[in-house]
Amino acid sequence: MRHILITGVPGIGKTTLIQNIIKKLKDIDVELDGFYTQEYRNERNQRLGFEIVVIQNNKRGILADKSNAASTNDVRKLGQYTVYVKNFEELVFPIISTFNKKLLVIDEIGKMELFSKKFEHIIGVAFTSNKFLIVATVPAKGPPFVEKLKRNTSNQLFTVYENNREGLANDILSTVKAELRL
Repeated sequence: MRHILITGVPGIGKTTLIQNIIKKLKDIDVELDGFYTQEYRNERNQRLGFEIVVIQNNKRGILADKSNAASTNDVRKLGQYTVYVKNFEELVFPIISTFNKKLLVIDEIGKMELFSKKFEHIIGVAFTSNKFLIVATVPAKGPPFVEKLKRNTSNQLFTVYENNREGLANDILSTVKAELRL
């Protein structure tokens, strides 16, 4: 089974694309789980941070915000954001470590998420599995772990551009259906 990676520059629509794919797959009863990250904003439309949303149960937690917490093992800084590594691990590790469905969706495997070495390890293991299909988003320019995933010919890479993002969901859905033999 070839896993699927979706890449593109920040703000191009990777998360929106993933959410559309999730909805369409749920409509045809594909067994899936995983998570996506989405920004949250204040009433003046200013970005405050990012939250993690678990697909199966809609459970949510804060991945990062603009607080001034000091870096520790559980909390890391990335630019203006404080990344809550322990919160992230507590939400997503149980999903991935005991995964038993057909499709694992991960949005995203990026710098914030990779502050968790547990996550990096378990994702590395998951990408060597043929027990389930992975659809994941990755940044256009990522850390070495991401670049290694993108170079791996066992993974199919889709790049989101402004002019292809509308039709890309159908291309990815066709690929998912073919890989899962639906």
